[in-house]
Amino acid sequence: MKPSFVPRAALAAVWTLFVWGGRISLLTDSEAADAVTWLRVGGSLLFGIALGVTAVLGWRRGIAPSGAVWLALGFAAWMVFIWVPDVVDLFREERTVGFIAVHLVLAVVSLTLGTILAVWGARRLGAGAPAASST
Repeated sequence: MKPSFVPRAALAAVWTLFVWGGRISLLTDSEAADAVTWLRVGGSLLFGIALGVTAVLGWRRGIAPSGAVWLALGFAAWMVFIWVPDVVDLFREERTVGFIAVHLVLAVVSLTLGTILAVWGARRLGAGAPAASST
């Protein structure tokens, strides 16, 4: 297996679990009762866990597990779904400079990792590699 998938997926997994795992402790009372917030946090954590498991399996087996291409592309789409509206909202409401700066960094890093995995997945699909044996 080319070493490209495992470190990319592992980095995206660690970052995503760090960002969204920490978000749980910051939930306000009104957010804790909001289903959309839990969908965003829970969905992101599930992608982080799935990427971590897939990276470990890829490392142990020497080949990306079945569905790794679709997981990579799904993660990229999820990052766009989550972060683009958040970045737009940062500038609609009155926020502190620190809040905006932190959330822009989180968004840029998350979207960059999503793009890296999307490029990897698109190349595997474009090369005609079956999803089950993509590296």
